[in-house]
Amino acid sequence: MKKNILITGRPGAGKTTAVEKIMTALKGIAWKGFITREIRQRAGRIGFEIITSDDRRGVLAHVEQKAGPRVGKYRVNIRDIETIALPSIIPESSTQLIIIDEIGTMEMHSSAFREGLSFALNSEVPILATIKEKGDKEIEAIKSRGDVLLISLFAGAREEGVEKTLTTLRTLLFIRSG
Repeated sequence: MKKNILITGRPGAGKTTAVEKIMTALKGIAWKGFITREIRQRAGRIGFEIITSDDRRGVLAHVEQKAGPRVGKYRVNIRDIETIALPSIIPESSTQLIIIDEIGTMEMHSSAFREGLSFALNSEVPILATIKEKGDKEIEAIKSRGDVLLISLFAGAREEGVEKTLTTLRTLLFIRSG
């Protein structure tokens, strides 16, 4: 059984919303990881926030970030990726599930994050992650790993993806605990 479940889809397909629904359905599971949320002002989206399972918060990227790699109109905050997001994806003995939202261009600018991601993907702990639909060679290589189940979300069909993911995760978690 494939233990790394990656949810993909076009921007706005509901990948983060799907992960949040899955997290709610899996109450009681000892998970680690992070989700990202948009930072918005009246003018629209101005950045992205990192929120970890233990409620640590940081900025993934922002239009007012002064330094860091540029992705579109944003500059990536490598420091927060490495000090907030990265530690949250490293499995511990009690970790039953790792959640990563998202494996995308911004996060992959950090070599330390890429190494930690590889460690997590190769660990025994199941991974639930969102991943960019169309990515560079590195992102495409992650999606084509033999231990990856790739679930595509489409507008209007998010619930089917959520249910398929929940069924797979419940089976994985049962096998690991049994």
